[in-house]
Amino acid sequence: IGPSAINSSTTSIDVPDNTTGRNMFFKGDYIMIDQEAMLITAIKLDTSSGAFTVERGALGTTAEEHAANSKIYKYTYGPSHSGYGGVEQIEADVDR
Repeated sequence: IGPSAINSSTTSIDVPDNTTGRNMFFKGDYIMIDQEAMLITAIKLDTSSGAFTVERGALGTTAEEHAANSKIYKYTYGPSHSGYGGVEQIEADVDR
């Protein structure tokens, strides 16, 4: 998360065009920020801006506030690039 924190009810997370790894996330992916899982329900990416629309508190986690500069990680169920399920080291810094 970029220069601004997000509160526990925010469902749109801004993803600027210079975000490293932003094209590695897709609708239907689960992401992790701190200890909260979120489901990406929509993605808008263009050359200057973008956003993930998310369902908060997925997979039995609790929606919570996240500090500025928190990382977003892709969460996988099955085999990952490392051969194990869980949190992938695909990360993005995003703005809110």
